[in-house]
Amino acid sequence: PEVRITQQGKPRNYISYAMNLFESGQGSIVLKAMGRAINKAVTIAEILKRKMPLHQWNNVSSVEMIDVYEPLEEGLDVVTSRRYVSCMQITLSLTLTQADDTNHPGYQPPLSEDEMHQQMIPPMSSLQHQHQQPPQPPPSGAGGLEGPPTGGAGALITTP
Repeated sequence: PEVRITQQGKPRNYISYAMNLFESGQGSIVLKAMGRAINKAVTIAEILKRKMPLHQWNNVSSVEMIDVYEPLEEGLDVVTSRRYVSCMQITLSLTLTQADDTNHPGYQPPLSEDEMHQQMIPPMSSLQHQHQQPPQPPPSGAGGLEGPPTGGAGALITTP
């Protein structure tokens, strides 16, 4: 089955739908996205791969889009614009279908057990230890930033 990812759709809905497809006996699914929805499709694929051992094949392409604008008033010309939009197709499968599928340039094997069950947020014991220290004021000249630094791309978690 094909799952078309859009920029407006919620990732959890796509993840639930894909999980239901696999649980109902589907051996593979294809996530398709265009333009700005590509990053959402990649995120969804990575989340699914952390929930079950899935083989992944990526295909990237582009498609020419031609927009035609008809004039509202007589005497004006028809305007056309051409643009290229990136497309991505991510195939996720529980099994390999052919031996040479692993030679595909976009192939990624399933994650290891350790990678599948890694936590993205540190354990509570380390978070509690971090919050025992009083927050430090920002250094002078910090460009108007207030509060303690968050330490990068992790989630900022505050305790009451």
